[in-house]
Amino acid sequence: MQTTLNAGVIDVQVFSDGNYGIFGDSGNNHAFGFNVVGSEAGLSIFNLTSGFEVFDGSGQLAGYGDFEYLIDGPQTGDGATLPLLFSVSRTGGFLSDMDLFELNEDLYFAAAHLRFNPEGPTGFVAAGGGPITNTPVPEPATMILLGTGLVAALRARKT
Repeated sequence: MQTTLNAGVIDVQVFSDGNYGIFGDSGNNHAFGFNVVGSEAGLSIFNLTSGFEVFDGSGQLAGYGDFEYLIDGPQTGDGATLPLLFSVSRTGGFLSDMDLFELNEDLYFAAAHLRFNPEGPTGFVAAGGGPITNTPVPEPATMILLGTGLVAALRARKT
């Protein structure tokens, strides 16, 4: 899964090496689920891949807990497909693409109902088990300032 923040909108791509697809459209067998960090005011899911639709409400994703937002896809594993593409916006926009992944009570950020196409259903795969972290990369100006400070400290120490 890859997420990109574009002017306050999060674009999501769920893809595989070609052997997997996702499916599910009822009960506990929805195709994809996720939670949102912070405000849900004016939340909209759009630009969905053809054959997928937003489920009207929250619910279970078999064994992986409750998710605020669910996407339904092909009904059976025989129709499992990828990629799943969609965009999410909300009033005021998002500040980070990580705002799409709040842990649920079972410590999963998102879940997908996957099928290994040549061999049959494989159940669910979910991102989870701990916090997702971003490692900030310092800007060049920050590195120059840090380097200048270290040089000044070394010179002060020698005198």
